[in-house]
Amino acid sequence: MKAENHLADLDETFNNLRKNRMRLNPAKCIFGVESGKFLGFMVSRRGIEVNPEKIRAIAEMEPPKSVKDIQRLTGRVAALHRFISRSADKCLPFFKIMRTAAQKDESGKQKKFEWTQECQTAFDELKSYLSSPPLLTKAIDGEILYLYLGISDEAISSVLVREETKQQKPIYYIKQCSARSRAEISYSRESSTSSCHFGQEVEAIFPITPNHRSHRSTSQADSAETRVLWKVN
Repeated sequence: MKAENHLADLDETFNNLRKNRMRLNPAKCIFGVESGKFLGFMVSRRGIEVNPEKIRAIAEMEPPKSVKDIQRLTGRVAALHRFISRSADKCLPFFKIMRTAAQKDESGKQKKFEWTQECQTAFDELKSYLSSPPLLTKAIDGEILYLYLGISDEAISSVLVREETKQQKPIYYIKQCSARSRAEISYSRESSTSSCHFGQEVEAIFPITPNHRSHRSTSQADSAETRVLWKVN
């Protein structure tokens, strides 16, 4: 999709809508503007920004007092995950407390909900992070993109970035919780899984940049300094 083809693309789209007798909601159609709200995000020439209303919904939340409150919190975070670096790690204490609350004690009764200090710390850090969220940029057709992987014992995260004037700018953050421990699966396998998971949402060519030395070459033909280009279809 290119800017110079925008009017032609709109003409084709409207013709297809007419042929299929489909209608659009005028309240959700905006044309000829340089910035505005689109799919819940703020889009402008600068890039894609978080909708302030979604940040405010989390910033003004009181510490959860029940599982339902936790679910409400994680739901709001999920709506912002593309802007949050390592969101799975940041929200891990919340998922742990939900799993614990779903279990039963020795007497067969549901375990009591307990908001721990670990959860409070994660809650405060999440609010602090969202007080200055990143500005996401868009990829330019044909350029090389870089995929950085962050793998912990319980979560896999990745971010797709592009370089502009020797600065790396984020395009998209992805989070994925790992159901298996590090002992059950090799780091290289986890990295490959994360890369493929990212590829399901983004199709691009990018060098893989891991955050762990053990992901270095798995064969003698490769060198530790070599960045491998991946094509994800």
